This record gives sequence, C-alpha cells and structure tokens, in this order.
Amino acid sequence: MALVALRRVIAAATLCAATLAGANAALADVSVYRDVLRPNGQERTQAQKDADFAACGYMKGTYVNDYWADRIDHCMRAHGWAIRSVRPDPYELRRLRYLRDRY
Repeated sequence: MALVALRRVIAAATLCAATLAGANAALADVSVYRDVLRPNGQERTQAQKDADFAACGYMKGTYVNDYWADRIDHCMRAHGWAIRSVRPDPYELRRLRYLRDRY
C-alpha cells in the first residue's frame, strides 16, 4: 500500500514539474517596432502603425504563433517598420510567478 502511495506522489511531482517547465517554454513575447522610414523627418503615428499591422494580417489582441510572427515581421519591414526590441509579455510573467509560488 505504501508503494502505491509513493508512486502517486512521484507521479504528481513529475506532472507539476513538467507543467511548470512547459509553461516556461510557452512564454509569450511582445515585439516592439520602430519607424525606419520617418517621412519628412517625423515618425508616423500609432494609428498608421496599427493600419500597417492590419494590412499585414495582425488582429489587435490576438495570439501570433512563430509562423505568423515571421510573416508579419516580413510584411512590417516592407511597410517601413523594424523590430526595436522583443520582451516577455507581462501577463505571462505574472502567470508564471503565480504558478511558481503556488506549487
């Protein structure tokens, strides 16, 4: 009986470790774009950036997988935008911190 209980504890611990490791691998990133064209020496507005995102197939507030992220990045470069930085999504960081502290 003790052996069955030990196996259950080991299985539960393995499942928790695998879940937390998988959550870290699924961490979402936020790409920040900068204007490289600067028509007439002035940066374009956020509305123009949003319009270019829409033209590239991105819908605001949606998740983008790696395949679509590459396509959107290529399209945004054609519209005169380049990636300034890539940072972790704050929501995902809070979620991972919550999971880590909870288990």
